[in-house]
Amino acid sequence: MKKEIYIVITLVVALSAAMVSVVYAVPLSFKTATAVDSSYGGRLSDYLISFQVGSGTELQTQIVLTFPAGFDVSRASAVAYSAATSSVTAPSSTGTAVFASSTVSGQGVIAWLGSTSKAPASETVQITISDIQNPYAGNTSAVVDIQTRTRAGGAIDSGSTTAFTIFASPPANVEVSVDKTSPTSLFTTPSAATTISAGAEYVIKGVSNDSGGSSVQKVEVSVDGGTTWALAVREGDYSSAGSYAWKYVWANPTAGGHTIKVRATDTKSNRETPSAGVAVTVVAPVVESTPSSSETPTTSVGETTIQSLQLQVVALQQQVVALLQQLIQLLQARM
Repeated sequence: MKKEIYIVITLVVALSAAMVSVVYAVPLSFKTATAVDSSYGGRLSDYLISFQVGSGTELQTQIVLTFPAGFDVSRASAVAYSAATSSVTAPSSTGTAVFASSTVSGQGVIAWLGSTSKAPASETVQITISDIQNPYAGNTSAVVDIQTRTRAGGAIDSGSTTAFTIFASPPANVEVSVDKTSPTSLFTTPSAATTISAGAEYVIKGVSNDSGGSSVQKVEVSVDGGTTWALAVREGDYSSAGSYAWKYVWANPTAGGHTIKVRATDTKSNRETPSAGVAVTVVAPVVESTPSSSETPTTSVGETTIQSLQLQVVALQQQVVALLQQLIQLLQARM
């Protein structure tokens, strides 16, 4: 009997392990690696890695990107992370997750997502890895291995990108463009001369664009004319062609005049020089006061006129009564 129980327990454990392995065997899909700056041998480049997760990741998950031999990843770091829906992050930073840190181990770049960042099953994720040096040998094909892991390092999903090609370096006289163009930004809300209520949350919105070949990494907003800056958050889906829609919640506007400014920074650290900004006025709410019992309440012009007429009627009534009394006295004297 004990032997039979042992066999049953062994089968249950094995079946559970198999079920767990099936849960974590969902492969990554739509895996691509694209050189943002240069696909030439020996050149430094940023790589945009895109993939669709199979199983959902947990908070503070690890994403490991392993480049093949010949790529120099010693200077590499994870600089940007985007996901297609707001479910990738906590509501306080909708649509944009931030890496807590990233390290290099051998040929791999390991990125840890922040304490509020995760991706649900079937989520499409894009990661930008900066400063990867391509191998010097040209006309070679390469793939990047991708693996998502738990916070403790246990494997969740894995897969390899489609192959991409490293080309032979061009002659020395061939000019290779480098992004030195700063992003540009504009406000969609508020407009100039807008009046805002003091003490009530106000949402500032806008769009930033980068036309230099890279993409917008972050946007900052100032409500005190550029003295201090706060990070805006991406709004909605990640954008294409360098466009970045953002918003900033002004939690407690104080009464007075304010100049709102914005500046954007791209993945090549080109930071926008803020424009003159938008001038707005914050007004305190009007509070109606209630007069105390000792105070004489104020009246309108119409109320004052009615009260005056009433007093005049009373005075006339009193005069009529006095005249009638005098008339009665005269009649009584003659009788």
